[in-house]
Amino acid sequence: MFSSSVHLWEPAPARFMNPTSPEKLIVAVCTYHRPHGLRLLLRALEAQRFEHNPAPDMEVLVVDNGGDAETRRLCQDFGSGQAPLPLRYIQEPRVGISHARNAVLDHIPAHCDYVALIDDDEIPCPRWLDELLALQRATGADLVRGPVIPRYAPGTPAWITRGNYFGWPRPEQRITDGQNLEQGATNNMLLRWSAVRATGARFDTGLARTGGEDTVYFHQLIHAHKLKMVFAARACVTETIPPTRTSLRALLRLHFRLGANRLLKKTLRASPGDNKVMLTIVHAGKGVRHVLLGTAGLFTCWLPGGGGRMRALDSLLRLARGAGHFAGLLGLRYRYYGGIPHSLASDVHAPPEEWDTRREKSASKRRRRSQ
Repeated sequence: MFSSSVHLWEPAPARFMNPTSPEKLIVAVCTYHRPHGLRLLLRALEAQRFEHNPAPDMEVLVVDNGGDAETRRLCQDFGSGQAPLPLRYIQEPRVGISHARNAVLDHIPAHCDYVALIDDDEIPCPRWLDELLALQRATGADLVRGPVIPRYAPGTPAWITRGNYFGWPRPEQRITDGQNLEQGATNNMLLRWSAVRATGARFDTGLARTGGEDTVYFHQLIHAHKLKMVFAARACVTETIPPTRTSLRALLRLHFRLGANRLLKKTLRASPGDNKVMLTIVHAGKGVRHVLLGTAGLFTCWLPGGGGRMRALDSLLRLARGAGHFAGLLGLRYRYYGGIPHSLASDVHAPPEEWDTRREKSASKRRRRSQ
């Protein structure tokens, strides 16, 4: 999707990549009612190959924020093959993504060398860990972030795939391999654990239900603790985008959430000396800008050279984000994580017949509420 905008880094000389003993690497996954996706992820981790680096002493840590029986059974059965990959299963009873991520931090031992973070709806490429480790050793970075490539379900509207609404980085960002980064996310990240552990940083529990806790966390690591983050273009993971996220309604809701929660994240990322009133004024100004540009785009998109349908869609999303900005000023927080009924949890790799069952359950609940 964005490969044309990425310049690939060449592997470092072998003398930098041959530690005398295997290093400890833990792959950490937070999961919530996605046993099918988790199963595919675990299989892909078992199949990891190492060409630039010696194979590390590897372990998987699964933190379950849903606590369903199927996920527990999957983790118990995993590694029962000929060459099992060690797995630790932790259940985090406090609902919310920040609590699950902090549970990861709490269960990483001090002697661990690296921690790789990935989501339970993603599949890593066969040399995912190899590429992250190679770039870390070549640059000495404390944090290494890889790209996320969207994979769409059959029948996804063409305007979704053309619009580049999912995945990272976006084509226009033109991020080069090995480039320093200022923002991070937990969906494809390698941590040099000694450096991260020394900071004592935690995921903010005030964002447990809204999301955005990872951007605040990595902002703190980079700007407050001066850790170095770089981009590893070859360390790809694929994220499956379910049909529930590829509708106009879902995109409008997403952009409203991003706008509504932005002021809270800005406030949490602020330095002690920053003027909170000025942050609020700037936030309001950006909301006004989104509304004005969105409105202008809707009026001009059908003119010759105005961009047509795609410009109209982008304008609607701008309006939704602007509305979210103003909702944030009024104290509204859009909850995204936790509290989702099991029947509505989006296990994107579930069989089609299970999706049909979940849709029917959701429709039945809506009918009962409307009566």
